[in-house]
Amino acid sequence: MQGKGTRVFRVKAVAEMFDVSVSTVYREIKAGRLDAYKIGNAIRIPEEALRAFT
Repeated sequence: MQGKGTRVFRVKAVAEMFDVSVSTVYREIKAGRLDAYKIGNAIRIPEEALRAFT
């Protein structure tokens, strides 16, 4: 369940938003330049992390 104002995005959606490959998004997460968290096997990127990244 998401809290009020807390949107999260899948890696594929973020890649499409920034017009980059999924691999590039994973690389940015691994390098620590894009915050993300893992739920089970899924990686999710909070909206706040995208604002800080741009």
